[in-house]
Amino acid sequence: VLRFYSIMVVVAFFSKPQMMPFLTSRIVQISIAHGVCKHSVRGFVQYAAVLCSCKAMKDIPGACRIGRMAMAFAKQFNLSDPHIYYGYFGFVACHTEPLQACADMIRQGFIIGMQVGDISTAFFNAIQHIRTALIG
Repeated sequence: VLRFYSIMVVVAFFSKPQMMPFLTSRIVQISIAHGVCKHSVRGFVQYAAVLCSCKAMKDIPGACRIGRMAMAFAKQFNLSDPHIYYGYFGFVACHTEPLQACADMIRQGFIIGMQVGDISTAFFNAIQHIRTALIG
């Protein structure tokens, strides 16, 4: 179920962005009710990214706490998911962490995406890396 919702968030990002707060909130609700698993991590990162970018929900400090928690879970579950790098370092950590460090981690997301065969997410990481590197 969580994997399905995470995929739906990506689809909503391109087709109906106003659905992202609902979908990411639902992932968090399910994870809290039934326990955290490896699929929860992407949902937590997506929820943190929504908190950073949605004007109605804007909460940078809260988003950063959720994002750091998600990255701790990613380490605990030994996840190498390019979506996590893209979401966290591209939309959340860039508000509180040095931009060069974020750019380096987004580049790592590109490398991981290429290694696991997730070419589209790898290239989203590459585009975000260029954006972040140019800013910083």
